[in-house]
Amino acid sequence: MGIHTRILRTRRWNLSPRPGIALRNQSPEHSRTAAITGAATDDEGLMQRAPEHLHPQVIAREIALISIVIIIVAIPAILQLGLMSWAAIGGLLAFALVYPRSVILAIPAMIPLSFQPMLLGSFELNVLEALTIAGVIGYTPRFLAGFWKLTRIEPEDRYSYMRTIVPDRLAAGIAFLLVIAGIVSIIWMADGAHAAESLRLARWTIVVPVAFFFLIVPILRQHADYRYIAVGLFLAGAVVSSILALIDGALGGGVQADAVTRLSGIAPHPNALALVLDRALVLGILVGVLFRNKIARNWLIPSALVAVVLLLTFSRGAFLGVGAGVLLILVIAQAGRFAVAMLGASVTAFVAMMMTAPERTLSFLGGGSGSMRIELWQSSLNMIADHVMTGVGLDQFLYQYSPRYINPAAWPERFTSHPHNILLDSWLSLGIIGLIVIGMIGLITYRHVRTALLVQDRVTLAAAGALITVAVHGMVDHSYFLPELAVSAWLMVALLPPSHEPVIDDADLEETQEAEASEEADSLTESEGER
Repeated sequence: MGIHTRILRTRRWNLSPRPGIALRNQSPEHSRTAAITGAATDDEGLMQRAPEHLHPQVIAREIALISIVIIIVAIPAILQLGLMSWAAIGGLLAFALVYPRSVILAIPAMIPLSFQPMLLGSFELNVLEALTIAGVIGYTPRFLAGFWKLTRIEPEDRYSYMRTIVPDRLAAGIAFLLVIAGIVSIIWMADGAHAAESLRLARWTIVVPVAFFFLIVPILRQHADYRYIAVGLFLAGAVVSSILALIDGALGGGVQADAVTRLSGIAPHPNALALVLDRALVLGILVGVLFRNKIARNWLIPSALVAVVLLLTFSRGAFLGVGAGVLLILVIAQAGRFAVAMLGASVTAFVAMMMTAPERTLSFLGGGSGSMRIELWQSSLNMIADHVMTGVGLDQFLYQYSPRYINPAAWPERFTSHPHNILLDSWLSLGIIGLIVIGMIGLITYRHVRTALLVQDRVTLAAAGALITVAVHGMVDHSYFLPELAVSAWLMVALLPPSHEPVIDDADLEETQEAEASEEADSLTESEGER
């Protein structure tokens, strides 16, 4: 058999006919191909669909393993003890060799909690960086073994396997283009005296996020439920970060600004907290309300807590970003009732901000930080005029801005390290290529949204909404060039492709089948007992 066409129908969606890959029925490579692709096969040699949902025991086991990973990296980061950090790194690497998937899936949960580094002597290792390195080390032997086995199977089966581990071509192209932009940025940076800063930011916002992207894509394609697990872990991390912010605020923490106390929690600034929470909030809201799934409404409970804390950061950019991301996707998905409800909630939140912090709410463009941003943008445009093609380089803005380009009226903000605008920041950090990368991400988002509407894939639409939030909030603040923001952005890109046909790996399939068989046996025993 070769390429065939079939109609996939599940309770979750209907798909029009699409190409699928058949395995050879009597070929000696048959069982080997199934093992490599991680798919089960039926008696006719066709790839079987995975169970519609992973068994709860499989999910519980995965969550338990992820929790162990989080504990390993969180404790030394919180206590800031060098010896403990070294021990944690050793334990993490050993764990990754056995359970690399759990290490990678722990990254979404740690994004909102990654503000504290792990201390390794005089070197600071970001938590997300540590997890990604461990994931690379853990998966490398598996990928090498898989590619070796590829040489022993038929070409069409090889293509089937590659589809399960390689991102779509446009997404992979964006990743490679970003790497090229980073290399160009380092070569042509404006001030070589600050090369260390550029190299550090390249590591945090290009190398690590791109590596994370290529590692998590195969996981998300193993089964559709892993996409929900990744989103749920990101939202769970946001909930924990929100609770810590509330506790910190109750103990007198936070930042005083414009006659109001802004919650910051473990983040270095309220805006830094808001930049992470708004992405998780949009994911939670949209997964919870799209396509009339009553069970999915449970996502709104943790989202409500995150929303309250996000409001208490008094981040106006987050308010605009969340409103735009959620409303636009609801309108596109023709969820009129929820769109009206979201609009009402936005108006209510705005009125609440007006009543509690009128100075901050109204000063966005009429003075204060709002007018400072306008001066900052003008200075950034002047900087671009002198570095049109290559920009000034990663993490070089601060050293060029003051005193060469700063407007005297903005002198109180002379230590600003970025232009507070996603377009200006990308242009100055990565040159013209940075703008091309943004355009390509917009294109891939548009393409996947169209497909997601056909198959009613709420995760894809939620990820698109989060990327819209990134763009809107990024027009007035940071958007990408921080470790947690870069990794979360690539998480959204990885979540974009809809799950047409889940493929499950052998271990999870076997565990799911064993659990279901056990439940059937227990049910049969109970029935015989009643007789």
